[in-house]
Amino acid sequence: ESVAGAVGAPPHNAAELELIVRNARHPPAAWVHSGQCSAGSRVDIRVGGTFTLAHCGVVASSGLAAQLPGSWHDHQEEFRCRDLVLVGGGVGLNPLYSMLLEVAGAAARGKRVPYVRVLYSVKCLGDAVLLERLRALEQGVMANRMDVCVFVTQAPTGDDSRFAQLREGRINHEKLKESLEGCDIEKAIALICGPKGMAEQVGHLLHGIGIPTSHVHFESWW
Repeated sequence: ESVAGAVGAPPHNAAELELIVRNARHPPAAWVHSGQCSAGSRVDIRVGGTFTLAHCGVVASSGLAAQLPGSWHDHQEEFRCRDLVLVGGGVGLNPLYSMLLEVAGAAARGKRVPYVRVLYSVKCLGDAVLLERLRALEQGVMANRMDVCVFVTQAPTGDDSRFAQLREGRINHEKLKESLEGCDIEKAIALICGPKGMAEQVGHLLHGIGIPTSHVHFESWW
């Protein structure tokens, strides 16, 4: 069986591959969080798919990068969009976070990068395991290049000052428009990863506010 997890580190980081797996009853996920999984345990990893920055049109790729030696960013060309929208539901934010780290890495190297808007939907703040990492990016290398909006769907948010944009309830039309204020809607590219129902609903909402269908991409892991 496969583990319901996602890579949480840039793919070009050969020294370490971080896999984020939610504690769940699903046998492979349960095994990861049990005492049976420890240093030295063997894990088989399947790679592939088309949910990448280049395939989704965020960066212009020559198409030969995968065949060339060296890291991904050695062969990266310019970013093609001015605005990038990342929508993650629960652990679905993980692959998007990996992509965000690629953008942040490019920014750190002095490249011109798109303005990134992260919409993070969780049941409660305790499920938002990447909050502190997002905050570090927002206040660090991605300062003035990134906004984070957290949607808490089931539990009260309480008083949490880590983010200016913290909303209760699911993502809807009005909240989406507010979160994307100032975004060049017709040219923005949106990447979505989360539970099927949530992802499909957000996709419809993004179409509804004017993002072209061809600019909305899904990680269909379900």
